[in-house]
Formats: sequence, structure tokens, C-alpha cells
Amino acid sequence: MPSIHVFRLTQQPAYTTSQIIESVLHQDHATFDAFTRFILPKLADYLRATVRAAPSMAEECAQQALTNVYERILAGHFESDVNIVGYLMTSSRNEYFRLLRRETREGGAALEEQLMVSPAEQYQELVDAERERILTECLQQLDEASRGFIEFYMSRPDASYLVVSREFNLSPANVRVRKSRILQRLHECFRRKDAS
Repeated sequence: MPSIHVFRLTQQPAYTTSQIIESVLHQDHATFDAFTRFILPKLADYLRATVRAAPSMAEECAQQALTNVYERILAGHFESDVNIVGYLMTSSRNEYFRLLRRETREGGAALEEQLMVSPAEQYQELVDAERERILTECLQQLDEASRGFIEFYMSRPDASYLVVSREFNLSPANVRVRKSRILQRLHECFRRKDAS
């Protein structure tokens, strides 16, 4: 009996490779669309972390890899004992190098070697991306006024209390208190989400 590769989708049920294959063959668009919405950003993140692909190029390569797998499934050339996520990661990476070679036409192998990122750098970039995602979620939980206030600070970190007080029509003391309270709420939200 072939092994079944299962992967967990964040805040979604687990899908098996067999389920993805069945969704394509039986035109179950809802399942495949849910899988697509989840996997495309993850593949693009993987390319940005491992080979430092530009965001647009990473998205293009991820989309092409998914399209290739979709066509292979339709043609009956994709087996259910293959880990579809691992296969997509490898395919997207290969697609990236294929695209680089096409664009440069020479020196592609040298470019591949130069663009390879060490495992430590890969890990750090993935951690940074995950922290940014958590912070964005926490920012979305703030009310509009608080979000606008803290986003102003994030875009102008060197702004003095006086500048901020004029921008938001507050006293400098109120600016200091408001900033502190919002940062505390963000910190608590971040800790909760990071722990889960």
C-alpha cells in the first residue's frame, strides 16, 4: 500500500495528495482553490527565503509550478504516493532557475550558486516573514485610530512627540501614553500568536 503524505494547512483541514488529485480529476474547484490559495503564497515565501527571488518572480514561478502539477494530474502522470507539497517546492525552485537561465542565457549556473542562501539565512528569513505576518494580524485587530497612530510611528520612527502631537491633535504627554498602550497591546497579541 502506498504511503499517504499528509500536510496541515494553517487554520484549514488536512489534505492528502490523493484528495488534491481527486479534486482536479473530479473538477472539485472549491477544494483545489482552497489548496491553491494556501500553497501559492507559501511557495513564493519559500523561493524568497531559499534563493532570494524577487516577489514578482517568486509568485510567477510558484504559479507555473502549480500549473505544471495540475496539468500532470490531468494527464495521469502524478501518483498519490508523491508528497505534492515537496514536489511543488522542488518544481517552483526549478522553475525559478529555468526562468533565470532564460533571462540571462549565459552564466545561469554561476547565478544559481551566487543566489543560494545558507540554511541559517533561510531559517532567519522564514522567521522574519512569520513575525511580520503575526504583526500584520495584530495590527488588523487594533481599532482604526490606534492602527493609524502606530502605522504613522512605524513609517516615521524618528518622529518626535511634538511632531506626532501636531499630526494627531494630542498633547505630547498623551502621545507618549497612547504609544505605550498600543505597543503593549501589540506585544501581548504577538506573544499569544507566536506561542500558538
